[in-house]
Amino acid sequence: MKIPAAYVERIQRLGYTESEARFLYIVALFSGYFTMAQFRAFTRSRCGKRPTCFAQKLVGQGHARACAQVRTAALFHLFSRKVYGQMDNDNLRNRKRHSFEFMRTRLILLDFILANQEFAYFETERDKVNFFCNELGISKNCLPAKVYEGATPNQQTTRYFVDKFPLFLAPPLPGVPAVVTFSYIDSGFSRLSSFASHLAAYRPLLQQLSNFRSTNGWSLRTQQAKSERTGTISPWLVALGVYSPECWSTTPWGVARCSKIHSAIQ
Repeated sequence: MKIPAAYVERIQRLGYTESEARFLYIVALFSGYFTMAQFRAFTRSRCGKRPTCFAQKLVGQGHARACAQVRTAALFHLFSRKVYGQMDNDNLRNRKRHSFEFMRTRLILLDFILANQEFAYFETERDKVNFFCNELGISKNCLPAKVYEGATPNQQTTRYFVDKFPLFLAPPLPGVPAVVTFSYIDSGFSRLSSFASHLAAYRPLLQQLSNFRSTNGWSLRTQQAKSERTGTISPWLVALGVYSPECWSTTPWGVARCSKIHSAIQ
């Protein structure tokens, strides 16, 4: 992940340190919600003065609010237009209030991002559309989309990749080319049908790609077996990772469960 230095500097002008500004950039772009445990993990700090001062700055300046309780810890929502505006993204949906299931999903998503900062993420809707349409030459009609109605029937807006799940380039194995990697976050409340619906929405896009493999996230054994069977790994081979919460951390589902709905994209 490459965090633009200009955005970090702008956030720092609001009174935050460099590491705090970098953390807020990631939260704003990918989640909107976070816990102090995630902040401590990112900054490699302990309970005490540092996270306490950070929380006081956020709440005191009206940049974030404590909106729920996660076990014994407060769940914070970064909502301030002033913070998002420093990244030229003051209209991101992450600023809005959401259901607990949405918040839980975003916490799991943030766990994944923080644990895998080395991946090359497509951070915005524009990045994703440009990659698939301009670089790979895929029609917009094949992208997962949702149409939002305006005040009148003629005021419709089409948005793409509205689930906001991580989409990135990463090598499936050391020493091989990076592949396009999709993901699906299971909040713990979703049914298997939700995953099937997600795959159905992505099916037109996946069918346009030269190779597709459904995996259980980061099982090197599974991915190695697949590469041995195919003999080669295409630079645009797609891996689909599925993540489920376990103690508020990312954990892959078993590949057997994934294989049951692999037919949904065929």
